[in-house]
Amino acid sequence: MSAVGGSTSTLRIPRALLDRIEQLATVEGLSVVEFLQKLLQEEARRVRFAAVRQAYAQLSHAEMKEYREEARAWDVTLADGLR
Repeated sequence: MSAVGGSTSTLRIPRALLDRIEQLATVEGLSVVEFLQKLLQEEARRVRFAAVRQAYAQLSHAEMKEYREEARAWDVTLADGLR
């Protein structure tokens, strides 16, 4: 994971919080910046999947049935050997 290019800024946070971030980053073998980037990516992924779950929850029974049927139809392509 590379550091974000461009200009930098200062973020004022409590020392105890920075200590925790540094400790966890060290455990992961990352710099503080890399660790924060990783956390942001994970949070963005969590938010995306929550939106998908919410969209599925709003489907009607008929729409969900249609989705599952189409997904099953596409599943046969998994064994076609193509990548």
